[in-house]
Amino acid sequence: MYVLPVESSDPQQPHHEDELYYVVRGRARFQADSEDREVAAGDTIFVAAEVEHRFYDITEELAVLVFFAPAGELAMRCAIIPMQPDDWPAVGEIYGEGIATGNATFENRVARWGEMGEQPSQGLPLRGSCGEDGAGTVLGWAALSPVSARRVYAGVAESRSMWQQRRVGKALARLCWSPGRRVRALRNLDLQAGIFPENAASIALHKSCGFCEVGTRRRIGKLRDTWRDVLLLERRSSVAGP
Repeated sequence: MYVLPVESSDPQQPHHEDELYYVVRGRARFQADSEDREVAAGDTIFVAAEVEHRFYDITEELAVLVFFAPAGELAMRCAIIPMQPDDWPAVGEIYGEGIATGNATFENRVARWGEMGEQPSQGLPLRGSCGEDGAGTVLGWAALSPVSARRVYAGVAESRSMWQQRRVGKALARLCWSPGRRVRALRNLDLQAGIFPENAASIALHKSCGFCEVGTRRRIGKLRDTWRDVLLLERRSSVAGP
């Protein structure tokens, strides 16, 4: 999470990748090229590669999630947006496809809106996002949920995602698959993912995005009548923690 204190200066320089900002909390003004506007919690901002931009006049501590993608791909191929109730029918269909494989989740029914996770803890207000193509079709979803209500673990999140396998290739999944995938300057954030060992494609995708294996949790849960192992993977922030 990129955090700027009140009245601080934003040291950003133009990047070689497209960027998408999601404002978690705070209030400031944002300038990019000829655009100049006020931003606050819930706002989404797109910045094309190589465009000068900065936050300024920060009146409330500003915290934003920053997503990066190869220049042009984010604008042309999909959008990463906060999940809304109206997205749920399409998201639920993708969820159901994952359940049907028998290797994507312990769940045996499609969750209802609001069941994606508990109320997010401090520092994890963005629970879900949807990737959409140019026609507005929901291609997948991703969510972060706190692993514990204890404050000491406030920056540790469980990451979950599913994609329409018949329509989405690995390149697009890697672009948008998780809110944590494109976050730069994370503060005290550790992403964890639990995956069935049989789900080789998901394991490979996570590893290609910087996750590493921590170990196997033996017979940790029961899917229908079978006890299943879960492989625990982790992606640590490169700029926070020890």
